[in-house]
Amino acid sequence: MVCIDKVTLNFRWTPEYLAGLFDGEGCVLLQWGRGLGFYIFLQISIETAYARHLKAYLESIMIESHITKHENNLGCSTNLRINRLPNVERFVDMIFDHVILKKRQLQLAKEAIRLKRLYHGQNGMHYEELNEVRHRMHSLSNKGP
Repeated sequence: MVCIDKVTLNFRWTPEYLAGLFDGEGCVLLQWGRGLGFYIFLQISIETAYARHLKAYLESIMIESHITKHENNLGCSTNLRINRLPNVERFVDMIFDHVILKKRQLQLAKEAIRLKRLYHGQNGMHYEELNEVRHRMHSLSNKGP
């Protein structure tokens, strides 16, 4: 494994670089979940070999994330995931102006964030609208960039 010093680490993670990484290996998901009831959550996922370094950088700018690993036909894959709404919102705002291929997905993510904030605490009031946004996101992911 290549050791990346702190200066290189900070240089690499510009908003433009992160937007390119998201355009190539990232996705935004709006999914149903279960807890104390049904809820819809928003998640950013980026597959990268530098997940550990990216996580360290994001933590330095106050964006929480976590790393998941899974086996595939090419070996082990590493994903960085950003889950909580404030973290997703900060990440989307940081890369939005620099994303090229997945701009529409991020626009839909901003709409989902707006709806979740608008209806915060009003159980069930936003599910139909959020579900519509989720279906639009899903249709975009099936078509590619």
